[in-house]
Amino acid sequence: MDKYQDKTELIPGQSVKWQVEYFDKIDSTNSYLAIKARSGEPEGLVAVANYQTSGHGRLNRPWVAEQGSSLLMSMLLEPKVEITNSHVVVMVLSLAVVDSVHELYGAKLSIKWPNDIVESSGPGEPPGRKLGGILSEVVFPEVITHSYSSQADNNAKKYKLVIGLGLNLIWDSEALHQLEFGQRACSLNELVTVSIDRDQLMSKILEKFDCRYADLGPSNSPKEILSDYRLRCDTVGRRVAIESQNGSVEGVVLDIDDTGELLVDVGACISRVSVGDVIEFYKVN
Repeated sequence: MDKYQDKTELIPGQSVKWQVEYFDKIDSTNSYLAIKARSGEPEGLVAVANYQTSGHGRLNRPWVAEQGSSLLMSMLLEPKVEITNSHVVVMVLSLAVVDSVHELYGAKLSIKWPNDIVESSGPGEPPGRKLGGILSEVVFPEVITHSYSSQADNNAKKYKLVIGLGLNLIWDSEALHQLEFGQRACSLNELVTVSIDRDQLMSKILEKFDCRYADLGPSNSPKEILSDYRLRCDTVGRRVAIESQNGSVEGVVLDIDDTGELLVDVGACISRVSVGDVIEFYKVN
């Protein structure tokens, strides 16, 4: 029986008990979980779809994926880190994707800041093509479950995080490259010669994510996660142009600080960039 016929599967994890809901078709896995989060659904719900009718990425840009061509999944979390450090949870998913693909298929992928999955490329090489992207949304539950003041106050401070992943797996190269963004994109089946099992990859990503997520907490430093992210981030060391609502920045990316901001050498000073569209050029080192 096809899993993608609106069914549920339980996958035990180290710190999270995953409840995976499969959909043959859905508007958006992120939108579905955001509604669930607001209504009080607990951590661990995962939505996976064969096809999305209204998939979207950053700035509500449409995310296009042919039916059965991609891993389209979102997870609902209740992070134990402060909301100001929620970017670290997104980093954990980026690392889980890169590590899982390498372990299962041998392909070496990298992260383009802040949350794109791309081909790896070295010094002097052009930036790698994009295979996937990650979108996160902070959600505050609408229902306060405790009426007495101290518990209600604590619950009101809690937040939930919905993180979605779209990853190109099995695309027809010609069809992909005919899309508007196609020349800058690729699919995993272009990089590997072995058969790709979408459900196996999803399970491996959940496993890898759970290992690092289990170590996150108010008393635990995310130093190792940040270090691993920097090592796998292809943007560090590249000359870039960044466009945002605050203007444009051009320079060489020196590092990523603990808040997730890029440190860009623009010549006269070091500029901190927290958000923006990054156009990458050659790698300086």
